[in-house]
Amino acid sequence: SGGTPEQPAQVLYSNGLERLHVALTWGATGGASGNVTQAAYAYSADSGTTYSTIGTRTLSYDSAGNCTGITWS
Repeated sequence: SGGTPEQPAQVLYSNGLERLHVALTWGATGGASGNVTQAAYAYSADSGTTYSTIGTRTLSYDSAGNCTGITWS
C-alpha cells in the first residue's frame, strides 16, 4: 500500500545522485499500534536506478507503546 501522510509506507532521502530508501511497516495492534515496527534500508549511488540493501531495523514495544528494543538484521 502507499501508506498515509501520518504513516507513510516509505521515505526517500536524496543528496545529488545518492538515495536512501526506507520501507516502513507500521504496527496495528497492542503497544505497537501506530508505531513503526520495521524499517528496511537500501542505498543507491545512481539516482535510484539500482539499490543495495543495507539492513532491516526491527522495533518492539511494550503495552503502553514505549519502545523496548531495536535490532538490526
